[in-house]
Amino acid sequence: FEWTREQFRSWAEGAADKYGYTVAIRGIGLSMRNPIAGFDPYGGCTQMAVFTRNAVDSTTHSDVVTGSPPRLYASTEYPVFTQPQLSSIALQKLVRKFALDICNTQHIFQLDDLWDILEIKQQFKRCRALEKWLDTQATYSASQTNELYTVNT
Repeated sequence: FEWTREQFRSWAEGAADKYGYTVAIRGIGLSMRNPIAGFDPYGGCTQMAVFTRNAVDSTTHSDVVTGSPPRLYASTEYPVFTQPQLSSIALQKLVRKFALDICNTQHIFQLDDLWDILEIKQQFKRCRALEKWLDTQATYSASQTNELYTVNT
């Protein structure tokens, strides 16, 4: 669904007031630094509301349902990279190992397939950084569009 920023703020503030929370509205994403003529600097591409529970006061928010504490319905654990950045040689070995694992019989692989590997993302942080690194390595040859790479053996 789509709400204007004001509609979202109004809903969030109403919910916070009704259920005994304070709310902070935050933008997500980069805002336009130097908007060109005809564009207004609206902020990030989307927004979020951070709700913080107020101290329980029996004289306010009497319409709040009380009883059992909230239940956890689901939990997700995301992989966290805690290893230090690899040395240059270790990084070359890691990329080569995965490149050879995903390449076809002509030793060709797609950049996106290499980027899909978690260990690669953890070392390079951005796909563009991986692409630039591959372009500096004699071990790999890029296609015209830099979408396909050949592992030089």
